Amino acid sequence: MRLFITGGAGFIGSNFIRQVLATRPDYRIVNFDKLTYAGNLDNLREVEHHANYSFIRGDICDREAVDSAIAGADAVMNFAAESHVDRSIESAADFIQTNVLGTQTLLDAARNARPSSVAKRSAAMAVRMVPGAMALSRMPLPAHSGLTLSRRTQWLRACLESV
Repeated sequence: MRLFITGGAGFIGSNFIRQVLATRPDYRIVNFDKLTYAGNLDNLREVEHHANYSFIRGDICDREAVDSAIAGADAVMNFAAESHVDRSIESAADFIQTNVLGTQTLLDAARNARPSSVAKRSAAMAVRMVPGAMALSRMPLPAHSGLTLSRRTQWLRACLESV
């Protein structure tokens, strides 16, 4: 299975990528990330040379780049988001651009690429789309503090099972 993951250099995305590579040896991951303030490739140093991992620096708002990178994906997982509330006060436009228009760009590209599954993870809810249907499910997400390693692992496993 080839997973196309956006925002994989962030906290949640990088943990998801490491979990997939550790538990699914037959999965190939393409990590597509703009590397904004939230993305850091140091989060993925331990897997950067893994045979089933590749990184593409790109913006989900760039339709051409997304179309090119998503080609051949069996599943799409979107972790790309502007997520720091303080930054939204300074510039709400960045949040609209990435979180709304970027997600639309990604979904349009996915519609053309026809992966078997598309999932969006956010702090409030998980959205999963399967051809012909869409389901919304509330799911707790890991916070930066207060969760034990086992709770984070449980959450990552749930994400993995959803694709």
